[in-house]
Parts: sequence; C-alpha cells; structure tokens
Amino acid sequence: DKTIGGKGAVFSMSREIVYFHSLSSPWAYLGGPRFHDIVRKHDLKVVLRPTTILEENGGIPLRTRPNARQQYHELELDRWRKHLEMPLVLRPAHYPANPEFSARMVIAADTLGWDALRLSHALLRALWSEERDILDTKTRIEVAVAEGMDGARLILQPFGKRAIWRPAPQVFSARPPMCLTESVSGAKTVLSFSIGACLNRLQPVSS
Repeated sequence: DKTIGGKGAVFSMSREIVYFHSLSSPWAYLGGPRFHDIVRKHDLKVVLRPTTILEENGGIPLRTRPNARQQYHELELDRWRKHLEMPLVLRPAHYPANPEFSARMVIAADTLGWDALRLSHALLRALWSEERDILDTKTRIEVAVAEGMDGARLILQPFGKRAIWRPAPQVFSARPPMCLTESVSGAKTVLSFSIGACLNRLQPVSS
C-alpha cells in the first residue's frame, strides 16, 4: 500500500497503524483495551513493533530515575488504573522485567498470523496484574495457551528464538532505528494519522 507524508511519517492509505510498545510497559497494559477497541471499530491493520526504552531519544529506565520521579510515576499509574478500572499492582513482584522474551513470542505469533496483539496484552496483564514472572518460559507458555495459542510452538518458532535485542536489533525489521526516525521516545506510541498518540490521547483518536 502506498504511504504518504514527509520524513518520519507513517500515513497509510490502507488505514494502517504502526504500533511501538514495550512488553514490560504498564502504559502499554493500561492502554491495551482502548487501543484494541479502536482497531476493531475502524477495522485497522496493526503492524506490531515490540521495542524497548530508547535512551537515544531520551528514554530513562524507571528504576534508574530519581525517587521523586518514581513516586510521581506511581501516582500516575494509580490515577489511571482507577480511571480505567483496571487491576494493576504498582510494584509488581517481577518488575523490572526484561521484555525480550515476551517480545520474541509476540513477533513469532505475528509471523504465524496469530493474534499477536491479544497475546501482547495477555503477557502485560500477567506482569502488571497477576504478578507472574514473564521471564519464566513455563509461565509464558501458559499465558499463550490461555489465549488459545500453542505456547510451546511460539517458544520453538525459529523467528521467536533468535537473539533479537539490542545491540543486534535487525530482527525487529530495523525496529529501534525505525523508532528513532519517527520521533518515538516513550514505551507506548501509536503512529497513524497522528504521530505520538499516547494513553491519554487514545480517546480523541478513536472518535
């Protein structure tokens, strides 16, 4: 499909959304249901781009931030979990968690044509609501099976087993470099007709 727009734009004539998100981000978890509703309502094609904190763009891992910033982060999480009426543990037992292994499974599901977006949210829910260890292979398989997917196959899928995290990002189809050219700094960014639709901007996008 033909895309239009200047440098760094992802405006598709096929109503396509390029979705950058981290598989350990609480914001990706909180925004997931609303984002999925938008996708269904407008019959959008979603191109998944699992990524990580982009320090080159100013992203700072949460636990390395000053205490005041971490406390404010928790206040915002608390406000949003109440507003959205979603279960979320402010300090889950297994966070921080390297999102690489969940990302591998999501990319593998996407490669197989399975519902990778649903799997992505299930893995985030396991981390932030159910306090499960997503670094544990058995746990990730169980999460996938609960979503009706062959979790063991996802683990064994060649594309899913490949070492994909930086400093070797090429398996992401140049995903981190692509993020850099498209002005992505946070853990959750939706690129479509407007760049940078974050959690508190999903509602205007859906209207």
